[in-house]
Amino acid sequence: MKIQKSREHVVDYLFVLALFFAFALCTFAVIFIGIKVYSQTVTHMNENYVGRTATTYVTQKIRSTSGPITITEVGDTKALSLEDTEDQTRTLIYAWQGTLKELTIKAPDAITPGAGQDILPVDAFVPTLAGTGLLELSITDGTGRHHWRFVAFNP
Repeated sequence: MKIQKSREHVVDYLFVLALFFAFALCTFAVIFIGIKVYSQTVTHMNENYVGRTATTYVTQKIRSTSGPITITEVGDTKALSLEDTEDQTRTLIYAWQGTLKELTIKAPDAITPGAGQDILPVDAFVPTLAGTGLLELSITDGTGRHHWRFVAFNP
């Protein structure tokens, strides 16, 4: 009786090796696509952070005020003036030297633009009365992107 030895074929090894490389290539392709998508998501989130945060912050300040809301000037820039009739204070929100600032003062006090509390870095903040009880907030972030929001308030 003769014992048969199995003959190994080179094609079998090449097929397994090719299958392994195809799997590895697909794996790396999926990983690199995931990295690109994640990178783009982080970039878009960072681009929108300042504009959305600033408009939301100002909107919440408008909604929490108990007095009249007007547009005034601080230095050479427009400012949103929120008066609190209970405390006899006035909160000013404005952009000064690349920063969105908030300054709370007693109503008749003098205004020093640099004295405000820094909120966020912005290039411009322009509040505009768009109608009775309607404000348009326009904010330009550090990348030059414009963000705006209309906010209704009780005049």
